[in-house]
Amino acid sequence: MLKYHHLGANDIFIYMTLSELKVGTVCKVDYIQSEPRLRRRLYELGFVKGATVQIIDISPMHRAYLVIVQNSIFALRCEIAKKIQCYYTSVI
Repeated sequence: MLKYHHLGANDIFIYMTLSELKVGTVCKVDYIQSEPRLRRRLYELGFVKGATVQIIDISPMHRAYLVIVQNSIFALRCEIAKKIQCYYTSVI
């Protein structure tokens, strides 16, 4: 779900799940909404609050996402990408 938060006169935060982002988008992890076991595993892989994530590629029919996080490349299934809440800054 797309949410906005105004920072100042011209800047806003745009919140989305990782699965809603387009190829080439660079964002930061806000939180992971999942069961503790998966959340811990994603933390171990580098998906911690404030970590920079870039979407490199999306498979046909959006079944998997290829992402870079903290200088490592991972493929995430769509079900997992939907659980990672991210944000990026946009200027109006």
